[in-house]
Amino acid sequence: MTTRKLNVMGLKKAVAADCVVQYYAPWCGYCKSLAPVYDELSQAASEEPELQGVHVVRFNMDKRAAEVQDAKVGE
Repeated sequence: MTTRKLNVMGLKKAVAADCVVQYYAPWCGYCKSLAPVYDELSQAASEEPELQGVHVVRFNMDKRAAEVQDAKVGE
């Protein structure tokens, strides 16, 4: 299982739930190097009973940063 990509409405729901969000930019070297870690976490969350209900998602801030600010996500 890999992380799921979200739009702004999905991000609002994720922030309100049990969720780990990877905020990323496709050009960012740090984001690229952490992507496999998020994929491993996503896999563990789907297999381990104590992590059931925790979702791991990705959100592309490079494309949607202005939308996040406009929607006041996390405020």
